Amino acid sequence: MLKAIINFKNYRWAARITGFIGLVLIISFMLGQGFEMIKSRHASYDLLFLLTVFSFSFFAYIIGWIIEIVGGSLLTLSGIAIAFFVSFSEAFSGIVYVLLLSLPILIPGIFYLMSWRHKVIRMQSPS
Repeated sequence: MLKAIINFKNYRWAARITGFIGLVLIISFMLGQGFEMIKSRHASYDLLFLLTVFSFSFFAYIIGWIIEIVGGSLLTLSGIAIAFFVSFSEAFSGIVYVLLLSLPILIPGIFYLMSWRHKVIRMQSPS
C-alpha cells in the first residue's frame, strides 16, 4: 500500500518537473533557432502548426496538474503529432529535431498516465 502511494506521488512530480523543463527547453529552442529556421525557408504553415500544438501542449500540461489522465493523454498525443510532423517537415530535417521537439512533451505525458494508473490501482486495492 505504501509503495503504491510513493509511486503515485513520484510519477506525478516527475511529470510536473520534466514537463516544466521540457517546455522551457522548447521555448528556448524556438526563440533561439526555431523561428529563424522556419522564416528562412518561408514555412509559415509549419510555424503556425508548431505554435498551435505547443500552446495546446502547454494547456495540457496545466490540466495534467489537476487531472492526470486528461493531461497525460493530451500531452502524449501532442508529442506523437509533433514527432510525425517534424519528421515530414521540410524546415526541420533529421531525427535530432524529432527528438528535441517531441520528447519534452511525450515524456511528461507518459509520467502523467503512469501516475493516474497507480492512483487507480491504489483506489481499487483492498486495504
